[in-house]
Amino acid sequence: MTELVDAFRAMDTDKVIQLALEHRSSDIYENDTDYTLLSLAIEFIEDENTRTEIIEFLVKNGQDIDEQFGETETTVLIDACRAGDLKLAEFLLNLGADVCATDRNGWQGIHHA
Repeated sequence: MTELVDAFRAMDTDKVIQLALEHRSSDIYENDTDYTLLSLAIEFIEDENTRTEIIEFLVKNGQDIDEQFGETETTVLIDACRAGDLKLAEFLLNLGADVCATDRNGWQGIHHA
């Protein structure tokens, strides 16, 4: 996963896309459920346009927008709501994120908004 994280940190979109096409979440993380490709994109890509392009690309190429990760089994939508990022939350909903998805504690994004 180091290569993928390095690509996100360097904002090397070509490398991120290459790795995303070569792998799926289940074999990138080597049993590490702390991150998903989408959560890494949100965390490391600061440029909003690049971030939305990468997220849209990942979802359209099979990444599960509702995949849970981390200790709280959160989703990227729940994290966006928790962070108060309404624009990102709306974008994720438009891509098909499940508004009813819950974390380990049964909380939805609306509980964090």
